[in-house]
Amino acid sequence: MKKRAGLIIVLSLYLAVSLFKLYLWNQSPYNTKDGVCQFYSESAFHYYYAELAGKGENIPDVDKRAQYPEGFPVFSQVYLPMVYLPGWLYQFINVFVHVPFHVFLIFF
Repeated sequence: MKKRAGLIIVLSLYLAVSLFKLYLWNQSPYNTKDGVCQFYSESAFHYYYAELAGKGENIPDVDKRAQYPEGFPVFSQVYLPMVYLPGWLYQFINVFVHVPFHVFLIFF
């Protein structure tokens, strides 16, 4: 019984935090429909590669678009579970409910 109550409390807190994050996102001046200007610096790299994983595209070993001319060594510089987990989960969720990737990340 205590485990069930604890689970209900944790899920309620998760829902409350997610709804608060959605509220803040709606109040943001950067509330775009396509995810532009939502992330910067290192989180922008994570967003970009997670979105590639979410679309089912390959993540390049060396990304010349991120760092020119020598390229950005993705697999040695980015923590890949942080990229692949939301991408794969988005692919799974997107089968049932279509939601833009940047909105999905608010709840993730």
